[in-house]
Order: sequence, then C-alpha cells, then structure tokens
Amino acid sequence: MTRPVDAERLAALLDGSLSGAEREEVLAQLAASDELAEVCADAVAALAPPAGVPAHEPRRETPVIPLRPPRPRAWLRRSAGWLAAAAAVALLVLSPWVRGRFVAPGASTPARYVALLERPEGLPEGYELRPWGATRAAGEPLGADARAVRVGARLAQLELAARGRDTAVSALARDVAALLGDVPGGGAAAAVYREVERRAGEPAERLAPLLAQGSAAASGVAGAQGVALGTWLEVARVAARRRDAGFFGEGATASALALAERRAAQRMSARAPLARLRAALAGAAPRWDEASAALTELLAALAR
Repeated sequence: MTRPVDAERLAALLDGSLSGAEREEVLAQLAASDELAEVCADAVAALAPPAGVPAHEPRRETPVIPLRPPRPRAWLRRSAGWLAAAAAVALLVLSPWVRGRFVAPGASTPARYVALLERPEGLPEGYELRPWGATRAAGEPLGADARAVRVGARLAQLELAARGRDTAVSALARDVAALLGDVPGGGAAAAVYREVERRAGEPAERLAPLLAQGSAAASGVAGAQGVALGTWLEVARVAARRRDAGFFGEGATASALALAERRAAQRMSARAPLARLRAALAGAAPRWDEASAALTELLAALAR
C-alpha cells in the first residue's frame, strides 16, 4: 500500500533523507498530482534564506520536482492548511535561518519533563485541563508571560495525551495553535500544531517528531523560560496527583521553583500558593494533596 505524502515525508524528501525506493515513490506521487507538486515547489521556494541573511551551513542538493503545466488554483483554498503545515515542518527541519530565529538555544521540551515521571503516558482520569479558567474579562488581553506559561502547560498536556492515545489530543493541539497564532512570528509554529490536530489519532511515535519541532518553535516565539515553567508546573501537577516522589527529586524542580519565585515577585496572586507548595514538598513525606492544590493554584495565577 502506497503511503500518502504527508508533511513529514515532504520534509524528508527535501532533506535528502529518504531511501532510494521511498524517494522514487514520493516523486512518482508528485508527478501524478498537480496539488502535491505545487505544495512541494512552494516549500522548496520557502527554504531560500531572505536577501542579506547568510547561510550558516551547507545546503543539501534540492530534489528535482517534476514540472507540470499550470492549472486553476482553486484547490489552494481547500489545501491551504496542509500547505502551511507542510511548509512549516520543512522550514523548521531544514532551514538554518528559520531554526536560528524560532528555536531558542537550550530550550527545554515537554518530553524531557514527562520522561521524569514514573508513568510518562496518559493524563489522569477526570483531570482539570484548564486550571486558569475558561474566560477572561471582555477586552482584557493575555499578557506575554501568562501566554508563555499557558502554552507550556498545554504542551505538557499534549505530550502526555499523545503518549496515552487520549482523545484530547485534537482539542489540545487546536488550543496551542490558537495561542501561538496571536504571537508575532508564531504562524509557522501554529501550523505545526494544526498538523498535529489533523493527525490526532496516530500513534505517539509518529507524532513525536512533530511535537518536538513544535515545542522548540513554540519556546522560541512565546518565550523559552515561560514555556518551560508552564511545562514543569503542568507535569508537576500530574506527578503530585500520582504521588510520584521521584519526579520532585530531580534537579529540574529546584530550577523551576527558582523561576517561579522570580515570577511570583511580580505576580502577588502567585506568592501564597508558591509558599504552600514549598511547605508541602519539604521533608521526607510530602503532603501530596496540599502540593497538588498549590500547584494548580500557582499555575492558574501565572497563566492569567
């Protein structure tokens, strides 16, 4: 059975990493489809760095894409989302200029924090996915720091949900795309999450490359520290609920609490829950219910 040319296979073709047989199969599909050929041609064109921006590493040989006669472009209205996702994935994977702009050096990924859990898959049953509340006051904008924390929390939820084949993957990816779509320069990262939404039913190992690319891009455009803090707080909520002492014994806890302390200095509503969290985690026997409640309140305060 012939595999469809999705965003990952397009990126692999452009990167030159497909095997000979796979490459011939993809090129044959491009030759047979005006839509796919034009999508690939647009992605190739997008890979050229802007005028005046130096290339930081040698470019690989670009594959020859079969030429086809022009035809009406009405299909682009139907394929716009796929085109954006395909080009975004190709750009994030291949272009040194785009990677330098969108990917923050040393940015933490949700997968790193989730991997510290004793059970790094699935969301707890009956879990509250929106601790910061459903609405804001009319006309009240979401601040950059709060948005970054909220994005980080959503990325953690998405990582856990994908690993557990949870039906929440689609809605979570859609929400991340909406959050990033309002950030200057966030269009490419948002397109990756629209692609995740489209592929929500796929196994975790197939979504993992997209989630990794998306989380790095999200950190770059939304703010790496805020995204990392939101990610840690969300994974910590899961760990406290599961009474996972090992998670809090990792060095990431001290770093995250120090960052939360700095944020709480500017957000009065975060100070009390942070103090309660520290107290609940102190000693040999953590008070898990108190820690869970304090983490939820702290995340809510920093994400509003």
